[in-house]
Amino acid sequence: MTGVDHELGGGNPLPLADVEAGLDSKSNNDTGNYKLGNANTVKGKVYNTSWFQQFKLLLARSWRSIVRNKIGLMIRLVSNVVLSLILAAIYSETGGGQKSIQDRQGVLFFCTLNQSFGGMFGAVQTFGKEKSIIVRERFSKAYYVSAYYMARFITGLPGDIIFPAIAGIIIYFPAGLNPDPGRFVIFLATIGFVAFCAQAVGLCISAYLSDFEAASALAPPLLIVMMLFGGFYINADSLPEGARWVKYISMHYWGFGILVKNEFSGTSISCHDVHQLSEEMSKVTEGNATVACIRTGNEVLERMSLENYDIREGFLGLLALTLAMHFLAYICIRTNKPKLLSLTQEQRKKK
Repeated sequence: MTGVDHELGGGNPLPLADVEAGLDSKSNNDTGNYKLGNANTVKGKVYNTSWFQQFKLLLARSWRSIVRNKIGLMIRLVSNVVLSLILAAIYSETGGGQKSIQDRQGVLFFCTLNQSFGGMFGAVQTFGKEKSIIVRERFSKAYYVSAYYMARFITGLPGDIIFPAIAGIIIYFPAGLNPDPGRFVIFLATIGFVAFCAQAVGLCISAYLSDFEAASALAPPLLIVMMLFGGFYINADSLPEGARWVKYISMHYWGFGILVKNEFSGTSISCHDVHQLSEEMSKVTEGNATVACIRTGNEVLERMSLENYDIREGFLGLLALTLAMHFLAYICIRTNKPKLLSLTQEQRKKK
């Protein structure tokens, strides 16, 4: 008998779902009534443990599942480190001139994109594989859905904090981003929050759709739409009037806006490479060309229509989107039940 079995006080072997949830599904008689004891009853079903006890057991189960997946953790770590090193090498000669404006915008958007991909697809894959088990356990009233969801939420936090932080630390200073310590902290917090939000979106997709294949098919186009409204590929003021609301449900809009505002606000930009850029443009146009010098980061923000963007509002936007996605995912799990074939009249008589 395992430690969990002993704690639950069961001498007989129980189904895995019942053991993990601290339940005793053995019936007292042929009618299928459950043992009561100190049970909490919900709609005729019985929980032999409290919400907190269920949460504790589910937290332990979820944590063991994550820790045992050493290959998955190692792959996630190595991929983050290698990709970050490549990115740091590519942007290592950015400098502080006019060319650096485009370079810094690119690296900031890529950081947002990288964390959103990892968070969303990671959630789709992990939850998609365990969804059938959760639905069965939910259908049998093995535990409160809120206890399961809270346990899963908490066990996912370390990865959503540690891996983005590792990537950000490797990329930030080699890429020539703003060296101010406070801005560095905001950068790390932003990419971590984006990963956190992306995981919520992935959970929502997996919880809503019936199977793993459908969730995997929907995630890429949804992510692409969020990218398009993120403020990098098209200026926010250039969006059609009827479609501007879409940017508010894009994690890239909130995350990229924070990063750009954090990077350029109140800074100065060198014009030492303007002459070089003018010569390059003259060769392309086969004539005399001049390149205007952007001297301050505030000018960059004005050209991107982000001069009035507020970092606090950006974090609140990410928080609101994250909470909304988690709430929808929770509702979907609660309402998603397995579809059972109804018995015919003849089958009922035989039973």
